[in-house]
Amino acid sequence: LDRFGQEVPIVAGGRLTGIGRIPKERARCGDIVTYTFDHTGIFGNWCDNQGRRCAYKNATHLRAREGNTGDTGAVSDSITGLDGVKEKFRPIGTVDQMVRVYR
Repeated sequence: LDRFGQEVPIVAGGRLTGIGRIPKERARCGDIVTYTFDHTGIFGNWCDNQGRRCAYKNATHLRAREGNTGDTGAVSDSITGLDGVKEKFRPIGTVDQMVRVYR
């Protein structure tokens, strides 16, 4: 178990020692964010509704890098062909879980 009591599997023969869920308030840049809809991203930072970086306790939004995503608020712009890796600004209420990969 990790320091948060979550089960952490060991990655055989590799440099990674495991993966585990972490409390949202302990998220740091590079952690994986899963959303309440079918999508994931790489966490950047917590921010207010103007996009200014702030602590989790004051946050209303987050910034994350996401693949297979579009310029609009939608997850995908596959019809327009504008999908790619983009920085997204999402409401904190769309965050389901935070995950950290350990080395």
